[in-house]
Amino acid sequence: MTDLPSSVRIGFQDFTIDPYWETPAPANGEFRRDEGMIKYDSALPVQRVAATVLHEVIHGAWDMGRLGDGPDEEHAVTVLANQLAQVWRDNPELVAYLSEALGPRL
Repeated sequence: MTDLPSSVRIGFQDFTIDPYWETPAPANGEFRRDEGMIKYDSALPVQRVAATVLHEVIHGAWDMGRLGDGPDEEHAVTVLANQLAQVWRDNPELVAYLSEALGPRL
């Protein structure tokens, strides 16, 4: 299995991806814009880590898109992350195609 990358670019900004240092973690994950990081609970099973990191990346996209804070953000991000995780898991051919089509051009 491929290791989780140490960073991700969302919009114009790079964010480090790090496990929580607190025990127990206050949540499965957290997007920290001002600190430039995404935190996750490394004690979770691998599929939960992946879904959590995807969830936090979507929080980052929401934030970088200036969609604003509100009561609907957590619900919208959770639904999108869970549905995208399922599409990703169940459609490897689509993921391969998107990775190639959207990848860097040399």
